[in-house]
Amino acid sequence: MAFTGGYESDLDLNNVKLIGDFPIEHSLGGYGIAELSEKHKYSVTLNPAITQYRIGMPLHIIFATGNYSSVTLNVSNVGEIQLKKKSADISISGDSLEDLAAGDIIAGRVYILVFDGQCFQVINLEAPAIIAFPIATEFSSGLIEIATQAETNAGIDNQRAITPQKLAQYVASKVTGLWDDKGLMDCSLNPNYPAAQKGDAFTVNVAGKIGGAVGSDVQVRDVIYCTVDNAGGTEAAVGASWNVIQGNLVQATTAIAGIARIATQAELTAGTDDTKFITPLKLITYLNSKTKMRTQIRFQSDSLPESSVSSGELTDFHFGIIPVGGIPAGSTIRQASLSWEGYIRNTDVNNANSFNSGNMAMQKDGGAFGNYLNVVTKLQLGPGQQVFFRFVEDDVKNLATGNGTYLAKLANLRSSGKDILIAGHWTLEIDYETP
Repeated sequence: MAFTGGYESDLDLNNVKLIGDFPIEHSLGGYGIAELSEKHKYSVTLNPAITQYRIGMPLHIIFATGNYSSVTLNVSNVGEIQLKKKSADISISGDSLEDLAAGDIIAGRVYILVFDGQCFQVINLEAPAIIAFPIATEFSSGLIEIATQAETNAGIDNQRAITPQKLAQYVASKVTGLWDDKGLMDCSLNPNYPAAQKGDAFTVNVAGKIGGAVGSDVQVRDVIYCTVDNAGGTEAAVGASWNVIQGNLVQATTAIAGIARIATQAELTAGTDDTKFITPLKLITYLNSKTKMRTQIRFQSDSLPESSVSSGELTDFHFGIIPVGGIPAGSTIRQASLSWEGYIRNTDVNNANSFNSGNMAMQKDGGAFGNYLNVVTKLQLGPGQQVFFRFVEDDVKNLATGNGTYLAKLANLRSSGKDILIAGHWTLEIDYETP
């Protein structure tokens, strides 16, 4: 007797009208490989997947690993169903079912399961084993499915095999725009760009222009490279679809792209070389060496309270300390001025009186400087007159030498005739330059 594989059915499709609950979806079951999703739970996904269990539905399942106790099977995530076998207890009358015991399932065998509405009955648990080929892995040989072109292109499946045809189709779709050497090009007559595909490259062997008379200058060993498929033409028409890769080693000029070296700091400072280029570091170093900051700062002494210059007497007035600070070390004093500001008042309301000033002077920390500021003036004050007056010396940078403490005084003052009152303060203004 000859045996053939398949499912028995007396269904006559000519009489089927597909009305009502006709079990189209996996009415004859399915085949798959079940994996342990948890310790006591197997799961398998059919292709196409089922959406419900039907009574009498058979499954042919290979279990990737054996069982350690009673287990369930979840098919296409429809739900977990207990696996049962025929009871081995002969004391129980009739046929009864019980859960699987540890070791009932052997990895790699094909098991026939039938859904009875409550559980999956394992039909061939005690029958001779049907050994299936294992699934191929990276470490063992076995069955493997050929990937579709879509799966090949996606590149995320690590369980299917790629055929040479599908690999070639994938590579052909990805490997485009590679460099394709099209040979030499004579540009002495200023030719237009040729018709080309992305990746085509021409090497210039005679200098000239490419893209017509108003095209781009090219020299020997330059490469004209196509970046976008085009039908060829002038610079204006298709120049944007091409790149010119510089291949020569001529000296760069304002008209020709070429090679040049970095200028030294000395060459940059000299400013006479027009063939080398400068870097940001050398530029900022040069600018820092040339740029200096000018700053003006002002210092003022304490004010002298109103004081008397007695008639016919010679009087020195010290106006206190002028503190000078905040000038950076190494600065150069470019300008300094010393001034006395205040008023002079005649105490005699009936008679005019004169006031003679002698020398203004500034001393540093009690020591006199070598020169004095000679401002000699004679003021004639009317009866009871008050005059606001200012002595100014605009160049005292030899005295204002930088940070320190200075003493200022107005010396050799005398009045003629009557007492005179005086009040005011000293101001030192310094204009300095930082390096």
